[in-house]
Amino acid sequence: MDQQLLKEIFETYYSRLVLFSNRYVGQDSIAEDIVQEAFVKLWDKRAEIRDSSNESLKSYLYHTVKTKSLNFLKHTKVKQAFENDNQPEEHILPVLHTILEAELISEVHAAIDDLPSECRKVARELFIKGKKYSEVAETLQISINTVKSQRQRALTLLKPRLSEMVFVLISLYYPYVKF
Repeated sequence: MDQQLLKEIFETYYSRLVLFSNRYVGQDSIAEDIVQEAFVKLWDKRAEIRDSSNESLKSYLYHTVKTKSLNFLKHTKVKQAFENDNQPEEHILPVLHTILEAELISEVHAAIDDLPSECRKVARELFIKGKKYSEVAETLQISINTVKSQRQRALTLLKPRLSEMVFVLISLYYPYVKF
């Protein structure tokens, strides 16, 4: 593995892995540190994983980030237990659920980023920030009808880009988004 390949892997998976780790640790800065440590570990072990496929590298990174995130939680709970004279409790999130959510969020963000400028602004406000039409209209200084039409345009452009599963997951995670 050379530096160029590591850079490509980093650019592809960094934000997804940060979202994944953040679901465990609940702090952006800690999640970013954990992901950076995972990439350092990947680089240190590059000789051992020289011929690995993209999928096995992805699995390796997710596994490493999960392990480091759980170790962080364990350390934090032990520390709190020591301070509070309580025994630490095990708290493990369903891994598949967390991976799917991180992948979903990453895919939605990427799809929204590819929308035309005005459409993208409205989509971010509505779908990502969860604002109401009136709030978006006020923020972007446009009419409510423009917000509605840009929303419809965004959905029309997003549907072919995103898989059916993403739309199902969006409806589960973001019930305020109407299709």
